[in-house]
Amino acid sequence: MRQLAESYRVQVICQVWEMPRSTYYYQSQAADEHELRFGLQRVAGQWPRYGSRRLTAQLQREGFHVNRKHIQRLMREMGLQGHQYAKKRRTTNSEHPFPRYANLVEQLEIVRASAGLGVRHHLHPIASGVCVPGRRHGCLHALHPRVAPGT
Repeated sequence: MRQLAESYRVQVICQVWEMPRSTYYYQSQAADEHELRFGLQRVAGQWPRYGSRRLTAQLQREGFHVNRKHIQRLMREMGLQGHQYAKKRRTTNSEHPFPRYANLVEQLEIVRASAGLGVRHHLHPIASGVCVPGRRHGCLHALHPRVAPGT
């Protein structure tokens, strides 16, 4: 097409070929990825446990202008595996034959609330029953027949 453009106007050539003139003038902005691929291979070999985020940051420090998704695509194409975290295992198995203990707090009768300096999320024995820490670091005083004062 460049040879024809020396003899004919670009507009005429594009009309004959039924294509827009912008196609003739288009210049790809994609840079040659050979250097980037080589850098990625080198960095991934140097730090094999790095994932795409850390590899991207390292390549950016070395002067490459890339984003994470570009590096992810290249890693997929090159067969590079970043560090993959193990799936978290659930250790609680509620389907066991052992008895479940009763919720003693559920049956407490709330008598009054008072501001106190108790530790949050614990039951504290006091003279009038049990102190259940509530909102704003205060205590809820409750009476329960099974909890003896001072225990």
